[in-house]
Amino acid sequence: MIYIANANLKHVDLKVSFLTPRILKPIIMKKIILFLFVFCASLIAKSQDLTVFNFMNDVKNAKYQEGVLNGTVHNYNGSPFLSDEFKSGEIETVKGLIYKGLDLRFNIYQDQVEFKQDKRAYMVPKDNFIKSAKIGEDIFILASVGQNKASTYYRKITNGKVTLLEKYNVAYNEAQKRVAYSDPKPAEYVRQSNDYYLLIATDGFAHKISGVKSINELFPLKENEIKDFLKKNKLGVKKEADLIRVAEFLSSF
Repeated sequence: MIYIANANLKHVDLKVSFLTPRILKPIIMKKIILFLFVFCASLIAKSQDLTVFNFMNDVKNAKYQEGVLNGTVHNYNGSPFLSDEFKSGEIETVKGLIYKGLDLRFNIYQDQVEFKQDKRAYMVPKDNFIKSAKIGEDIFILASVGQNKASTYYRKITNGKVTLLEKYNVAYNEAQKRVAYSDPKPAEYVRQSNDYYLLIATDGFAHKISGVKSINELFPLKENEIKDFLKKNKLGVKKEADLIRVAEFLSSF
C-alpha cells in the first residue's frame, strides 16, 4: 500500500502489486542472485582499477619533473624533498573526488606534491584541483595567509575550529666555483626550522605563530583565559606537543 500526499488531496490510496513469477524455482532464483552479485562486484573492481588511470587524465596538464626518476645525476647536496622515497597515498580534489593507491612525495622547496607513474614524476596541479594529499601518514592541505595570497601546503596536525598546521622549509644555496685555494662546492638544499600556523575556521586563513602575542591577537577577548591556560599547564609555543594542546584549547571557544 502506498500513500501519496498532495497539497489539494488529503491522501490517495494506491494498491501496487508485484507479480513474483511462481514458475521460477528456488534454484533459478539463487542463480539470478549470484549473477547479480558477481556483476556488481566486477563493476566495483573495474572502478578501482581505473583510479590511477582517471587521475592521470585529470592531471594530464601537470608538469613532468624531468630527470628525477630516469637516472640523471643531480650535482647537489641535501634534498628538496621531505622524503626522497615515494609513499603510498591519496589525493582529494576540490570536486570531492578521492584517488587512492598513488605513489606520492612532497617537494618542500617547490611546494609541490609529486606522484610517480611509469617511472616518471609529475607535479599535481594546485589551482582549482587539489584539496588535500595524504602521503604515508601525513596529511597536507592548501591554505593561504591572507586575501589574494597564494596558497601553500601545510601538514595538518589537528582538527577543529582552530587547526594546527606545520610548514616545512628548505633553503637553496647555489653552486660555488673554485676560487683561489677553495674547492668548488655543488648546489645544496638545506633544511630550515619548521614554522607553525593556526588555521582559523571563521576567516579561513593560516596565521603564523611567532609567540604568545601572535595568538592573543587572534583572540583579543580571550587573552586572560589563554594566559591562565598556558601558565597553569606550563605550556609554550615552540614545541609541537604544547601547540597541539593550545590548538585544542582554542577550538573550545
